[in-house]
Amino acid sequence: MAYYQPPVKATPKGLCEAILDFYGAPHAKTLRGLIHNVRESLHAHCTTALLLDDITRLKTHREDDQDTLDIIRDLMGLNVALVLIGVNIPRSGRIPIILGNVPGRDPGSAPC
Repeated sequence: MAYYQPPVKATPKGLCEAILDFYGAPHAKTLRGLIHNVRESLHAHCTTALLLDDITRLKTHREDDQDTLDIIRDLMGLNVALVLIGVNIPRSGRIPIILGNVPGRDPGSAPC
């Protein structure tokens, strides 16, 4: 399990560095390298869950927040459960943004 709480102004680099710091793993110099190291760390430590706290801090109108949500969406391709923690997540609009626009899914409802 790994835990991440985004700061008020989250960035993709900050997300990756926080996860790597959690494991004590080295940081790469580029975002692409950071993402690679995150994937490797999650796999190497047999991570089964990634807890993302205060997910409603991420706003869709900020480019860095949108890029951070894109990284989170990318991490969904791993064999790791993402646990989104926040207040009123279904009404925040983050679920469809993180999951992508899934046909037939009500954007105001939880995904389960």
